[in-house]
Amino acid sequence: MFETLLEEGIIEEDVFEKLRKMNGLRNAIVHAYDSLMVEEIYENYDKILKDIGSVTDTLVKLIEDGD
Repeated sequence: MFETLLEEGIIEEDVFEKLRKMNGLRNAIVHAYDSLMVEEIYENYDKILKDIGSVTDTLVKLIEDGD
């Protein structure tokens, strides 16, 4: 799905990468993969929140612009 948004020019590459990484994190948390590193998530907490905010701002702008 994110690939289509990128290919259609709806989102930029940086937003695509953030969405891809957030999806991977979500999968790791939901499925409790053995590779889930709680310390790594905790250490990157601020960046994760910043990325979520950035992606949310982008999506809100797209919706408001009617794209």
